[in-house]
Amino acid sequence: MAGIMKLGTSGHSWLLTGVAVDALTKGLASLIGGAVLVAFVAASGGLILQAAWWRPLAVAASVASIVLIVAMWDGLPTSPAIAALAFDAVVLVALVIARWPSEDMIGAWPQRVPERRLTVDDSCRRRATKRISMHPPQASTSAIRRCGHWPDR
Repeated sequence: MAGIMKLGTSGHSWLLTGVAVDALTKGLASLIGGAVLVAFVAASGGLILQAAWWRPLAVAASVASIVLIVAMWDGLPTSPAIAALAFDAVVLVALVIARWPSEDMIGAWPQRVPERRLTVDDSCRRRATKRISMHPPQASTSAIRRCGHWPDR
């Protein structure tokens, strides 16, 4: 991929060059960089589709990108590397620390339905609705007196 993208990387890594040759290191970095790119694109698609999995994928892609940039620092052009680190930092701060954007703002599919607790008013409505359906003429006025309103059907 580095040949296709023409990034100008040397393949030298302060962390991996002693263990592997530059060509192997460059190939591995290109493979990981491509996976990070695919993960960011997939997370963007998940965001557009309002899927619940886009946030963890974006965080994982940012962490993998930071690890890759730090490991390959000697072989990368400095200016794009700094810009990529800044982007990764913004993604991590927004999603992990600030928890922005909120699920209410963007939504998530499937959306979680808040748990609804039964209140006295709800139980009164349910009993009144049951009475009205069983004995419509007699129960309707007593349901209004007891609950203070017409029950929902």
